[in-house]
Amino acid sequence: MVETTPISDAVTTFIIEAESRTYDDRAIDHAKRCLVDWAGVSIGGTLEALDPVIRGAAAAIPSDGKARILIGETAAPAVAGLINGTLGHALDYDDTHPDCLGHIGTPCWSTTLALAQQLERSEEEALGAFISGYEVAGALFGPGMGPAIQVRGFHPTSVFGRFAACTAASILLRLNAEQIQSAFGLMATTAAGLIGSLGTMSKPFHAGKAAMDGILSAQLAANGFEAKTDLLDNEPGLASTFVQDKAIAFPDPELTPGHQLKRNAFKPYACCKGTHPTLDAARSLADDVGDGAVDGVTLTVNPMHKRIAGKQNPATPLAAKFSVSYCAAIGLTGHTGFPGDFSDERLANERVMGIENSVTVETDESIGHNQVEISVFMSDGRELEARTECARGNPDNPLSWEDLEAKFLGVAEPVLGAASGELFSTLRHFEKPGSIAAFDGLVAAEPAARAAE
Repeated sequence: MVETTPISDAVTTFIIEAESRTYDDRAIDHAKRCLVDWAGVSIGGTLEALDPVIRGAAAAIPSDGKARILIGETAAPAVAGLINGTLGHALDYDDTHPDCLGHIGTPCWSTTLALAQQLERSEEEALGAFISGYEVAGALFGPGMGPAIQVRGFHPTSVFGRFAACTAASILLRLNAEQIQSAFGLMATTAAGLIGSLGTMSKPFHAGKAAMDGILSAQLAANGFEAKTDLLDNEPGLASTFVQDKAIAFPDPELTPGHQLKRNAFKPYACCKGTHPTLDAARSLADDVGDGAVDGVTLTVNPMHKRIAGKQNPATPLAAKFSVSYCAAIGLTGHTGFPGDFSDERLANERVMGIENSVTVETDESIGHNQVEISVFMSDGRELEARTECARGNPDNPLSWEDLEAKFLGVAEPVLGAASGELFSTLRHFEKPGSIAAFDGLVAAEPAARAAE
């Protein structure tokens, strides 16, 4: 007999109803924004040192399938999900759910496209699967659970990204109720990922593994694999294991298609979201700082931001993405926070690192997650101050389609060249039949940059 809970019943019903559900224009627009963002940063991620590492390891897995590995061959969906999901988070530039404190779009779109290609599903079905997957993860982990597991040392993207992936996979595989609940049981029992891994290749691997596990769990369930079905809120289950003091439990999910997508945030900077308020504030002072000598900088941040992005004197580009002091330095020196600012070249810049070493990071519980205060003490006696009230890219201070296009072209053009514009147009109008095939053709060819190597 299948054991059920109110949460698993609600999620299961929501997934089953996806086949007959319609989605409003706003939800579809948000889903396409996420698709554009994921595709751009994933393609840009192919230029990172992580790319040949993850491809080389995956190549050892015998894999035949129709799912496209970005800028590569086709493979089984789980393998494509692993590689594309990892690449999507390699730059730490992908969209974020502010309430969950993690990334849903990358594992969910990596899963959705892999299975849509493998199963020859339509663009409409793919959009619906993504919207539904995002909704389930956001509804379960947004109202407190994401922050609760993060403060206890777990990486929310790794833990809840798999539930978005599993939802999308269950829809595209057209699982029945018992299969869905077994798939979610598999997701719960394999959930993992440590905050201690931030600043290494393990962090983007979390997103790729979430996509891979979401696909595998749904495929296993489709083939008769049985798992415990009440792990979302019963004991011993996911919530009581990750939050052992039982300070919080999963809410009864309010599942409204597209609601969680409206809470999505897009990154204007290629680094940990907790550093973005600092970059906004520091960049606003760059003209005043100019070439002047800086005696010291004081940052006042939310305590969580110091905990997850408090690395000082970072030695690697990945570590720099998790350093509010480094981000203050590149902002004050007029840099954009784009991928090139998190490079060995920038880390070797004496002025940038000189300012970084002068930064003192203080914490204040009254400073929100999207806020920061900065004071810059100049050698000429001036004291410059700025405060970020709501960092750019958040729902209350959103990026426009034009901003997203500029971001997309900035990361895709070095790989795809002139084809980047055509790919952007294809993804922005993804609801049109034939878009999946067009996408596949545009990301399959070897880029000139790699062919010349």
